[in-house]
Amino acid sequence: TSTGKLNVNGSVSLNLYKVKPTTELIVQTGGTLQLASTSFLFGSGKIELQGNLQNEGSITVDELIVNGTTPQQLINTTGVAASITKLIMNNAAGLTVQGLHDINTIELTSGLINTSANNTISFRDAFGGSASSYVNGIVRFNISSGRSVDIPIGKNGAYRPLILTANSADGEGSALMQAEVIMGAPTVRTFPAGIINVSNIRYYQVSALTNGSNVRDFTITLPYGTDDGVSDHTILKIAKDNGAGAWLNLGGTGSGAAPGT
Repeated sequence: TSTGKLNVNGSVSLNLYKVKPTTELIVQTGGTLQLASTSFLFGSGKIELQGNLQNEGSITVDELIVNGTTPQQLINTTGVAASITKLIMNNAAGLTVQGLHDINTIELTSGLINTSANNTISFRDAFGGSASSYVNGIVRFNISSGRSVDIPIGKNGAYRPLILTANSADGEGSALMQAEVIMGAPTVRTFPAGIINVSNIRYYQVSALTNGSNVRDFTITLPYGTDDGVSDHTILKIAKDNGAGAWLNLGGTGSGAAPGT
């Protein structure tokens, strides 16, 4: 499809019978692939998305490759998360998200995925991520006990990925979390012993949207760059809002001079 819409309303299987490897479906620049809320597009094949995707159903294929050359859109207007098995981001011009999208695996090669409140993606696994390809805004992710998740986020041209590990001592359980890099200084709070200042460049907001059973105890790894004002990494600590107007000193050890974690 090139200049119009390809509407899928029902269940459609990609053709698995081919004489040589090829992409089963290409949505060209200017075109839109539109799936209704009761629709399923499935099969062991690939979709190249050079235009836009309005997914309000489910896409279960090997790869959905976002590889246009102009800004693209991923749209869902239902208010209920649509699903995609695997999305490969490979467009330097970027992808803007509207609505909620549940993506099992994202692979970041080139370009930003631009998100905002309630216009975002959730994922289980993420690969890649770099200064030229990350989630620019809010991202959601699923985490379970004993598992670490790399969260490829940034803001305003700065790639600042973090790592969250759910400690296994709590037993089996899972939760849907949300993370964002926020530019500027955080709200003024009372300092605890051992901390005399916090960054006014950026901070991180990590929160639970659904708190699964026995997922309460986490370890977090935060990055700092050359612009974060870290003059002495040996006294660097992580501070956390206690929810009552004060900072908690979580401790931590800086890995070295900036850039570091």
